[in-house]
Amino acid sequence: MRIAIGESLILEVRTGTPVHAIVEFARARGHNLSHELWCGDIRLDQAHPAGQWPLVGYPKITSQESHSCAPARGTQLVVVTGPDAGKIVHTKTGLIGRSSGDNALQDPWLSRTHARLRTQPDIAIRDHGSRNGTSVLRDGKRTQIWRWRWRKLRTRDLIHAGRTYLYLPDSPDIPTKENTLKERPKWATVAASAGGGIALGAITGRWIFALAGLAYPAVTMGIWWWNTRHAGVESVMSPLIPEQGPINWNQAVCIVGEPRKSAGFARAVVLNRGRQPPAGGFFEPWMRILAPATTQDGHLRLAEHSASWDDVTVQAKEEGFSVSSGDASITIPTLHVTAEVAEAWARRIHSSRTSTLPDALTWGDIADAKHPRTGLSAVIGSSETGPFALDLDRDGPHVLVAGTTGSGKSEFLETLVMSLTAHYPPTRLSLAILDFKGGAMAQRCADLPHLAGTVSDLDPALGRRALAAIAQEIVERKRRLSAAGFASMSQWESVGDAPARLLIIADEYQEIAASNSSFLPDLARLAAQGRTLGLHFVLATQRPAGAVTPEIRANIGTTVALRVASETESRDLVGSTDAAHISAAYPGRAIVTCGTTRTTVQIARPTNHVTPAVQEVGIPDNCDVNRPLSATATSGATVAPLWHPPLPIRISPTDLSGKEEEGICFGTWDDITTRTQGTASWNPQTGSLVIAGPTHSGRTTALYALAAGCSASSWTPVWLPSDARLAARTIEKVIKKNDHVLLVDNTEQLLEALTNHARGTGADGLATLMQQGRVACTMSVASGGRIARHRRATVVLGALEDHEAALWSSPPRNLTSSPPGRGRWRESGTWKEVQIAHAEAMEIPDLVIPLPSPLLRSDLKSRDSSDTRQAVAVAGDTAQPWRPDPTAPVVVVGTPGQERTHISMLMRNCAQGVTEVSSVFNVTTVQRTDATVVVINPSPADIRELRHGHEAGVVETREIPYRAVVLTPEKVMAAQFFAPEG
Repeated sequence: MRIAIGESLILEVRTGTPVHAIVEFARARGHNLSHELWCGDIRLDQAHPAGQWPLVGYPKITSQESHSCAPARGTQLVVVTGPDAGKIVHTKTGLIGRSSGDNALQDPWLSRTHARLRTQPDIAIRDHGSRNGTSVLRDGKRTQIWRWRWRKLRTRDLIHAGRTYLYLPDSPDIPTKENTLKERPKWATVAASAGGGIALGAITGRWIFALAGLAYPAVTMGIWWWNTRHAGVESVMSPLIPEQGPINWNQAVCIVGEPRKSAGFARAVVLNRGRQPPAGGFFEPWMRILAPATTQDGHLRLAEHSASWDDVTVQAKEEGFSVSSGDASITIPTLHVTAEVAEAWARRIHSSRTSTLPDALTWGDIADAKHPRTGLSAVIGSSETGPFALDLDRDGPHVLVAGTTGSGKSEFLETLVMSLTAHYPPTRLSLAILDFKGGAMAQRCADLPHLAGTVSDLDPALGRRALAAIAQEIVERKRRLSAAGFASMSQWESVGDAPARLLIIADEYQEIAASNSSFLPDLARLAAQGRTLGLHFVLATQRPAGAVTPEIRANIGTTVALRVASETESRDLVGSTDAAHISAAYPGRAIVTCGTTRTTVQIARPTNHVTPAVQEVGIPDNCDVNRPLSATATSGATVAPLWHPPLPIRISPTDLSGKEEEGICFGTWDDITTRTQGTASWNPQTGSLVIAGPTHSGRTTALYALAAGCSASSWTPVWLPSDARLAARTIEKVIKKNDHVLLVDNTEQLLEALTNHARGTGADGLATLMQQGRVACTMSVASGGRIARHRRATVVLGALEDHEAALWSSPPRNLTSSPPGRGRWRESGTWKEVQIAHAEAMEIPDLVIPLPSPLLRSDLKSRDSSDTRQAVAVAGDTAQPWRPDPTAPVVVVGTPGQERTHISMLMRNCAQGVTEVSSVFNVTTVQRTDATVVVINPSPADIRELRHGHEAGVVETREIPYRAVVLTPEKVMAAQFFAPEG
């Protein structure tokens, strides 16, 4: 609580601190107080504890007596107009007048002893022979008070004496009158009773029975008439402005007139509101005692003239004030509240509205509080009866926390975590934090051994990941509970060795609903199973409407309503408007509803720091609430992660080392449904791999990752060339090499080229190889066809649209993020998220080396050997120098011309018996079985005519000068002959 010392020092004092400790602290700060101490008009003992009357609310300790600022004790009258406005008149003194001791008033229109009061046997007043008389205003009617007769008083009576009005406020010691109409009688019952009496009299002839039957209707009608006659509309009297009528003082008010009078009335308006005026208008230092202004409060200003934006205009006159608002106009008697009286009154307002709760406290202040440790309970703050504990078993299983920005919502969550982890080790409690407020809470709890998982991002996929993990945890708990033979987790805990409770905290829960409303049914389903399985949700939100569905609300056992934005939200949360009226000056103040029990609680700040008994307001107390939370109940144990961290955005092939026994490693996978992660690998022996995805999704990088993975295994990677002949020839060679895998990029383009080359033999070879399972190829998401049908494993990269994902039977849009190389992978029927390793482009040796064109002899000068000097061409898959067998005959097939003549001449220089023919059909007439046949730019049909079952990839798709196919008894190969020099 706060206590003012003199005019300038404001202290934060712990309840129960004696006055002498407060005074010693003040003296150490240079405030010299005498040994005689006062709180208003109450003298204080040195041992008087803070928090006991009159040191409650916001009291002020001085060295001399001053205006009363303590809450009322017993019956009191409040002076609401006149020179003494704001003064308290105690009825125990029995007198009202200018010379009445403590009740002495300064109104010159009062007699020295104007009226007399009594408190026994009831509250009553009578005139004491005053010159101007005394009257009472009740329900808008004035009654004159005489000297010889006592007049009983009721609350909200207004006493008029001289030019002073005194107000009798509500008090539990004073009887009240209900000024509302009683319930109307049930006319059917009245009529039936009357009719029955008349009928009975007519039948029996004894009309005495009729009178008896009419007695009930007569009494009922009489009571109703009396209540109707004496009932009136209850008038709400404000403390200092009694005759406000239709005027709304919370609107924009302008007071015009002499400054001293205007300021006196302005103070009354401020006290009437009970809150500070909005910034920019009339303000005095004592107003800081009051609660801050609300957004509904209009400005309060003193001016020479009113303006169009003023709702209420007050004109100070010689006698009283003229008030106008729209069409309404009233006159208020003289009303001048001094600054001294206003300060005392403000403290009285503060005291009446402030409970015995501390203004603020830390968890260290209540850490040692004793409370039953049944179930899962935590001391989170203090109520008017002492430390307040929340039991998630008794009061749960789930908790809803609501509050606007700055109300203390996040600190409540941290205090709850701090209290629980201080008493329950990780073997009893594990935590999962869904922090959609920027990750501050997740960072504060990062070092707790109880922490099983955090999400601190607004990505819907991360929220979906967490919910999937929680759902899997429930499945596993059900299985374990059934296997152990228990009906509930509490049964299991009573025996021992039960799994730890799981507390799931969602800060800014409304962000889950806003980002993906489809989460809400899943969350409601999980919450419904929580009690039996030891699962507890704490949902914190600024806007509960819409986010907290009826299905979720049905499982909420406790609602913690801090300061909320509207009365509607407060009623929805706690059944009253109290939460909407919590002052912003008290962060952490909350209305806690557990079932039908509603308790006002001051939530402790999440720190072990113990608040000093006395400290100066505004001076830091070294209470660091931003330090990471630490648990005292650990037992050296930790909890298993509830979910793995999301896949990294980038990994390298070296991160996958040591996993080669699983196949060719190319990435890391994650399965949120089973909460498992592992290395993505491909075993070519089990089937082929297709990598599909849009442009720039990382398809080519995936092939390089596979190539890097091959270098760490027993497989040899082969890159399929883009040239159709080379591609067909490469496919032919890979088919015959069981330790080679073929890497195919842009499969659609290559497949089209292979289909159009050599009657599709290359395409057929690729399909054959796909069936064997040693191909990894990339495709666009819109492709597929017969090649894709042969796949065993699939990687789909990028966040695809629904219709694109459907082409590959892939789940749509469920990636946690979509950097290059991120996608989904399926090998054995289950889709898993995968991140492909980022491998740099690397040189992969070609199985078939392209033949140079054109080829000059000078191009081979670097090869100084007899084979080079005698070579006539570069031929074969390795593009080596070639010359014919000098002992074998040669047949050159081609159209007559320079090209055939030149090649024939080259052959005659190193072979004997060279024959030139124009067509392959003429070869059989001159060919011997040991002959070498050179066919210049042949067609596939030409080669098939000469050699059935020849190897694919030797015929070009276009004519190249001096390009030929050489057929020997042993092999068929493509060859590039030397072009003529010059």
